[in-house]
Amino acid sequence: MVPVWMMAAVVQAAEPANKPVLRPGSWFELQSVDAYSGKEISHQHEVFSGYRGLDYRFQVEDSTGRHYDMLRDGDYNLRLLDKKTGAVFSLDIFHWPLSSGQSHHLSYQLAGIPYEQDVSVGESETVTVPAGSFVAYPIHISGRWHHDGYSGPLAETDWYAPAIGHVVKQEYTDFSNKKNYRGNWVITQLQTYQLAPPASP
Repeated sequence: MVPVWMMAAVVQAAEPANKPVLRPGSWFELQSVDAYSGKEISHQHEVFSGYRGLDYRFQVEDSTGRHYDMLRDGDYNLRLLDKKTGAVFSLDIFHWPLSSGQSHHLSYQLAGIPYEQDVSVGESETVTVPAGSFVAYPIHISGRWHHDGYSGPLAETDWYAPAIGHVVKQEYTDFSNKKNYRGNWVITQLQTYQLAPPASP
């Protein structure tokens, strides 16, 4: 007979997640709020429009009515533009297949400033947001922020839900060097979404 504690461990274990396969027309609506006040910072609607080469391409409309394209590379990592140098690079967060216990170091430069961050994946858990409840992998990111010659520690957790191929919640906080005072504290949650149906044969 299998001990009860071993049965519980088996129930909680999750299969490693493969990179998402999205269908054009799938969309996701997200809201970011200031966690201190609860006031909205941004609201955006992301529509997956298809692949450009290996890249995932999203068309985004934000709460100001601005429209723009957002690209994720073949590993679903967000592509960023360094406006100072013109260089385009990927924020190397996702390593596939995604599973608990993974960890890696992330190095990049933005506006000529080097960033060093550590990324680790926790045990899958159920997270509830306005769009519903999802089994998600928490991806923990820790490092330092830099701005106008100042610097301090930061921490971020992204909850990635394999069932819909998207981050359903993100919590970001940063601290100043003085008495470990918390500065920004932003929570982003999935409000609603729709996955496009398979194409008719």
